[in-house]
Amino acid sequence: MTTRQASIDALTAKGDLFTKRLFEEKKRVGELGITLADVNAQIATLRESNKERALKLLNRYTTTSRDAYQRVDGLNPATLVQENQRKVVKKLENQLGKQLIRRSQEENSNTALKGTIDKLRRKNNGDMRNRQVMEKVSVLGYA
Repeated sequence: MTTRQASIDALTAKGDLFTKRLFEEKKRVGELGITLADVNAQIATLRESNKERALKLLNRYTTTSRDAYQRVDGLNPATLVQENQRKVVKKLENQLGKQLIRRSQEENSNTALKGTIDKLRRKNNGDMRNRQVMEKVSVLGYA
């Protein structure tokens, strides 16, 4: 039993050692993740500041008197407004077209319904006249 107990103790010690190393590595991975996030944030701010400096430098040497065309980043506020207005107008035109199609379909179905109603009214009136004639014939005794 002593050899068995000794092997169990050795395996337990190894397990404890591996568990301790596992926790240490998890802690290290967490620290590295935090450091990586900090470095990524620093890189992003550095890129943004470099971009701003480059745009300012490029804008410094543009030679036009109109502010709208002086921006190097390619944004023209007047053009942006026109594009947005075109988008809104196109959207409204599409909605109007769809509404006109729906209106036309409703008018066509109403016309067909009115035709059916008129046809049934004419049939009903014809049936009433025929019944009245038959009643007169039966009352007067014409056969």
